[in-house]
Parts: sequence; structure tokens; C-alpha cells
Amino acid sequence: PARRALGARARLLRAVLAGVMLLLCTVVPAAWGAADASRLDLPKGADVAIVVFEDLQCPDCAKAHPQILEAAKATGAPLVIRDFPIARHTWAFPAAILARHFAFESYAAGLDFRTFVFLNQARLQPGNLRSAAEQFAKARGVSLPENVDPDGRLQELVQADHDL
Repeated sequence: PARRALGARARLLRAVLAGVMLLLCTVVPAAWGAADASRLDLPKGADVAIVVFEDLQCPDCAKAHPQILEAAKATGAPLVIRDFPIARHTWAFPAAILARHFAFESYAAGLDFRTFVFLNQARLQPGNLRSAAEQFAKARGVSLPENVDPDGRLQELVQADHDL
């Protein structure tokens, strides 16, 4: 039974990864040619991981997000989320910076913020992104600093993911 469960997990993980790769091939064909995975480090102690590049304003990413979370939970594979905000999505980059801010509070907070953004994606825009983030922070019992990235470190992390 344990071997069958492991096989089912592996098949699920392969299906999710194939779907993500298909999405990348469809949405970002230019990235495919340069992506050799040589710079994708696995979490310490992991033999396999689910690595996903997300644009928080992308409707397809919003649809895939719950399935990716479920695959990570079902397989026990670590989930590594990278940011890939595309230029035409006007609030995706600032949203990724906010997600990074919450992730520094805790991995779960960053993941919860991403889920919050995807669930509220249709109503978000550049003018209300900050207030939505404040609403999220307040619900968690924390305050959002006036400047979430005073030294530009979070912006650099998001840009590094995008460049990868």
C-alpha cells in the first residue's frame, strides 16, 4: 500500500509539473529556451520540489494556484514559489513585493497573501492594492509598515526571480 501511495503521489506530481510546464510554454515561450533549471536550487534536504513561477495578476496563475497547493500537500514535496510578474500586468510587481514582505513574517503568511490576492484578483488594481494588503495584515493581527521595502531588497528578490 505504501508503494502504491508513493506511486500515486509521483504521478500527481508529474501531472502538475507537466501542467505548469505547459503553462510556461504557452504563456512565456521565450523563457523556455533559456530555462535549463541549472540555477533552481532545491530546498535543503529535498530530492524533488514543486517550483512554480507566478504572476499574481495572471488569471491562469490564479486558477492553477489551488491545484499547486493541493499537489504540494498531497505529495509532501516542498513548494518553491518564484515571482514572474509580466510587464503588462500593472500591479503584479508591487503585489509580489508585498507577498515577499509577508513571507519574511513567515512562509505561511506569504503563501496566504498570495492566495488572498488570487481570490481577490478581479477587484484589485494599482489604486487599491495597498489597502487590500492592509486589510490582509489587519486580519492577521499585524500592521503593514508605510514602506514595506525601504532598502529595495524585496524588489531585488522579485527582479532576480523574473530574470531567472
